[in-house]
Amino acid sequence: EPEYSVALNDANAPTSRWRSTAILVALREANIHHVKMAVSVSTWPALGHSAKCGGWIWHRRDRAAHLRRPGLAWGRGQSGLFTSNTREYFCTWIARLSEALTKMGVMAEFASDRRTGRVMLGTVRVARGWTQGALSEATGISQAVLSKAESGLVELDPDRLEKLSGVLRVPPVLLTVPVDEGAAPYVFHRKRSTLPLSVANRLRAELELLHLQVTGLVAGDTPVRLVRHPLPPDGFDTPEEIAQEVRASIGIASGPLEDLVRSLEDAGVVVVKRSLGSERIDAMVSWPEGQRPVVLLGDHIPPDRQRFSLAHELAHAVMHQVPSETQESEADRFAAEFLMPAQDVRMDLAAAPVTIPGLARLKSKWRVSIAALLRRAVDLDVISEGRYRQLNIELSRAGYRSVEPVAIAEEHPGLIDRVVQQRLNEGESVAELARDAFLVQDEFEDLYVRSAA
Repeated sequence: EPEYSVALNDANAPTSRWRSTAILVALREANIHHVKMAVSVSTWPALGHSAKCGGWIWHRRDRAAHLRRPGLAWGRGQSGLFTSNTREYFCTWIARLSEALTKMGVMAEFASDRRTGRVMLGTVRVARGWTQGALSEATGISQAVLSKAESGLVELDPDRLEKLSGVLRVPPVLLTVPVDEGAAPYVFHRKRSTLPLSVANRLRAELELLHLQVTGLVAGDTPVRLVRHPLPPDGFDTPEEIAQEVRASIGIASGPLEDLVRSLEDAGVVVVKRSLGSERIDAMVSWPEGQRPVVLLGDHIPPDRQRFSLAHELAHAVMHQVPSETQESEADRFAAEFLMPAQDVRMDLAAAPVTIPGLARLKSKWRVSIAALLRRAVDLDVISEGRYRQLNIELSRAGYRSVEPVAIAEEHPGLIDRVVQQRLNEGESVAELARDAFLVQDEFEDLYVRSAA
């Protein structure tokens, strides 16, 4: 009986439906009823570098699925190389593919040496605001079992997974997705010192889930043009110089930046604006290796402060991979230069005596807060430290610390909305998109469908 071998690994490729369809169609056309699949990801390192296996390589162009043959043909004894987008998404896809093969009457053997490790159950629990004790009471599953399940030491049976998914309001499959410890990035956030640790942990977990959603929805629709530029410890490159390089690399001309959110989205950065559940934090960013940068913005931020917060988080994504004592001041310097390049803004600040009304007029042009312009004036030696302190006192007396004059138009993220709408227009269902995003359908509709419409 014909036998077919398929090598699977976790590099870059499109969404699960097209990958699965290509495999199933090929097997059906070749009348193959027995397939051996060697699985290779970081947590399943059976093959090492699967690219050396040869065979058919999956590509995607303009959302159309096609295959490129590098010298081998489909048939008896040949191998196929298929790739997926992320390790977590890949592991879930394998389970779905196995189910589809079984329905087709194809016997599939998966060979791997999967290692135990954390699964997304713990991340989902923290993101939803549950303690282990409270979740144990709500589901009737002992806290000891939950702890071991989160660590990957025990596998939960389908009944327990259903109970947990019902309480946590997520698809059961999400709870068993492996956590790639090696790719976990440091999460940077622009916050006040009074932010409770529990809130910070919840938001970090939400950002981790957001990366899964972004991977399932956006995939390779918009390439990432942003490049990391770690700040060297010897001070050879300054934050200001890196900001100038980033502006040039993503095609931003000199002078004021009209729409920061759209510029970053065009460069492949995903920006999501929603309630963070606390006004003590403005924004968070993470950029896992092999994925795209994601910024989570609070919807409570005034537009002028939002732009500086977004540029500040961009600085962390580009310059910082590990925390340091000077990271916040470095990110502020980057953000100031990115939004108000010294060569351009100095002429405006020095054109007339620096006053609050004068800065208010410049606010409309540069689309940053009066406070940010005032800080820029002293940093560029346009005014003295004494004059800076005096103008800050005027800002406080006028009540401009909380609400400034001169409204700036709000910038809205649109990358995910555009991708969702495009996929719906191409015939995919809301249920399929929700599945790819690891969300139950009603939550997916609340987060993405209504905003896309």
